[in-house]
Amino acid sequence: MLSKSGSPLVSIVVPMHNAVRYVKNLCESVLRQTVGVSNLEVLIFDDGSDDGSLELVTAFADEYPDTFKIHRRETKSGSPAAGRNWGIDQARGRWLSFVDADDYLDDEYIKTLLNIAQNTGADVVKCNEYRELDDNGGFIKMHTTCGTSIYVICALYSVDFLRECELKFMPTIAEDGMFLNELNKFAPKWELTDYIGYNYIYHDASLSKTNINSTEKRLLEMDRSVEAWGTALKTASSQLERYQKVLVPAFWFWISYYAGEERFLAVEKLVRKFNDIDPRWKLNKYIISGAERVTPKEKRNVRLFAMLAFCPKSIALLKLVLLNR
Repeated sequence: MLSKSGSPLVSIVVPMHNAVRYVKNLCESVLRQTVGVSNLEVLIFDDGSDDGSLELVTAFADEYPDTFKIHRRETKSGSPAAGRNWGIDQARGRWLSFVDADDYLDDEYIKTLLNIAQNTGADVVKCNEYRELDDNGGFIKMHTTCGTSIYVICALYSVDFLRECELKFMPTIAEDGMFLNELNKFAPKWELTDYIGYNYIYHDASLSKTNINSTEKRLLEMDRSVEAWGTALKTASSQLERYQKVLVPAFWFWISYYAGEERFLAVEKLVRKFNDIDPRWKLNKYIISGAERVTPKEKRNVRLFAMLAFCPKSIALLKLVLLNR
């Protein structure tokens, strides 16, 4: 179990924004891990906090400099994506676990998942359920993790496997599901367990749990996601990278996340954004030929949107197709 190299076995990656009420509990739960603190590192990405969170975790880093590492971002990104990507890049452990700053872990959590990983040779070990608790720690319900999809928390990942896949979180809503959808194309060996050791605190202000029920907030999130995909289109270095890492996941995301009129609006905005950045995106040679690790459904999505993008007057057809998918 113990690391022989002097490096930690497990890196715990924590995106944080204004979590002063909760993050102390998380840090203390890490220090109680029965796997031993010497086998852990905690990588905290402060996403522009202004409530004292940074000062609180800095105190832990001062007391446990070999365990806690902090990176400060001055301006809020509004998404866990930047912190998680930084954590993947910085991790020195052989294994990695994503934890939200307002949640906390049972004492046996890391040791249990690590034992399963080492005994099975899995690339990913994930709990089937987690506890959902209220602001005061009161039990609300058991919540499914949706197995190999939807949530990236409650799991242990092979760092080597993540880096070989060269995946990044996109700063959009539902970034967890998008990340796992792309990860699964590389056929990782999954091991699911009934062990429950992750405690998820439900509240309104969390970085990754933001309640987006209001129409206004959903539209703001939609616009932010459109900008993120536009930036990704600009920075992709080749047609293959554009196809695999931008066009395929972007259109999969809109179809999977939105429904009805919102789906139509989201896709219309995305197509227009791509056309404004580079009208040639729809001439990408892989739209016709396809590429490795792209499912038939994803391929059909991209072809459909490319076809509609060629016809600016086909908005009625676009709406008809999307409302009936």
